[in-house]
Amino acid sequence: MNTITPEIGSGEVFVAIWPTHAHDPMDAAIKFLTRAQGTHASFVRGNGMIVENFFPRVRQRNWNPREQDAVEIYRIQDTTPSDWRELEQWFDTELANPPPYSILDLLRYAFDLPPVKGPGCFCSQWVLRGIRECLADFQQPLRRLEYQDFAPPSQLRSSPRLILMSGTPTTKPLAPAPKC
Repeated sequence: MNTITPEIGSGEVFVAIWPTHAHDPMDAAIKFLTRAQGTHASFVRGNGMIVENFFPRVRQRNWNPREQDAVEIYRIQDTTPSDWRELEQWFDTELANPPPYSILDLLRYAFDLPPVKGPGCFCSQWVLRGIRECLADFQQPLRRLEYQDFAPPSQLRSSPRLILMSGTPTTKPLAPAPKC
């Protein structure tokens, strides 16, 4: 079994991305709509629990042992214990009044339409919102989005600001350019 990370319990907050989320019936739809690897994103709290926006709303849960081998865990580059504490406080606030999962925003992303205003969002949109609200500009994984926080897990996992700590990246390398 894949060890999530040796730092679990240290207080550090991580981003988790599922290249595929087999137990989720929306997985095939998300793969189809985004046309990419990466169908779910969440945070891993300092205590090792997952906090995520998963239909119908933001929730906290324990790991399912079957999913640990399939998830990629990323460290947010240049974050500090102070940053992790701020994110932890944000998680508690979000869990006290959990925003809903927005299937509408997921469809709007797929059809290149702007997001709906309001608290509803899909999983990676919620992760990006938390990072934006709690961390400095230089720590943001995706700063050049047309619409703030509006990106699928596959785009989030491509950020150079996220450092892969465990899991097996499934992105295939580009083929070499043909010789002329």
